[in-house]
Amino acid sequence: MSRDLVNQWLAAVGEFHLDDSGTCVLESEQGISVLVEVPQEPGDKVFFLTPITTVDDSHSGELFRFVLELNLSLLHSGGLSFVLDSYSETLMLGLAKEIGALDETAFVNILTNITALAQEFAAQILAFIMENDGEGKPVAERDADFPSGVVRV
Repeated sequence: MSRDLVNQWLAAVGEFHLDDSGTCVLESEQGISVLVEVPQEPGDKVFFLTPITTVDDSHSGELFRFVLELNLSLLHSGGLSFVLDSYSETLMLGLAKEIGALDETAFVNILTNITALAQEFAAQILAFIMENDGEGKPVAERDADFPSGVVRV
């Protein structure tokens, strides 16, 4: 039932639908990818993830401090936060929402907002990395695919 509802909302955005694993990747005109996932368990939540950049050990301490400071500015966003996928060493912007608390308009607004914020924060984070002599590279420039089952609950 939950996946059917999310599929209806995805169809309102374009010709999108969840695959058998409950995931769908959408890409904005600016090249920002957003993973939408409805896992079997718990099944009543939808997860939104968008990759920002890969992380290496060269300046990770300074980078994580900077990202945590940026997280403060996300408090007004209704739950968006930065997360690190240690499997792919990718810093992402993520959000989890109860499906029952959403409707089509709220779902589309989340997709729009997470895309805009990802673009804004990716620019800030990349500038920070470059200022600190890092080799930061936006995920859009490195052919990053979301592995199946990205959200580990």
